[in-house]
Amino acid sequence: MITVSDGPGACDSRATTAGDHDPGDGPPGSHGDDSWTAVASSGEVAPGEVVEATLGGADVVVWRTESGVPCVMETRCPHQWSHLGDAGAVAGEEIVCLTHFWTFATDGSGWKENLDGRRDRKGDIEVYPCREEAGEIQVRRSGSRETR
Repeated sequence: MITVSDGPGACDSRATTAGDHDPGDGPPGSHGDDSWTAVASSGEVAPGEVVEATLGGADVVVWRTESGVPCVMETRCPHQWSHLGDAGAVAGEEIVCLTHFWTFATDGSGWKENLDGRRDRKGDIEVYPCREEAGEIQVRRSGSRETR
């Protein structure tokens, strides 16, 4: 299962206002700014870094691609449940589980490169819709995630 947010990456880094509406939110006015919660300050997650955080009692990892796009995803690699806070490293625009070298894009799609350089699809990981606003990386509260 892949959980996605607006656009190609996991996090919308543009500043949003109370007047902005995402169709994934339901009818306009059904979710206000209170449907977002901070999981990390923008300054504590530099490009290429992975940090651990908690969201509603669940562990998540917050990381940035080398180009600076933030992403919030579940902590465990779907392959053998390695903890990405300990066994995860950013390589370009993906996070890599260093246990068996599965990689995950900001949309949650999972891949593994074989010895010949071919990339094969593997298990996907859950990604939480997020945005960067007011110096914080914020995640949309549970119940408003969108899966495909």
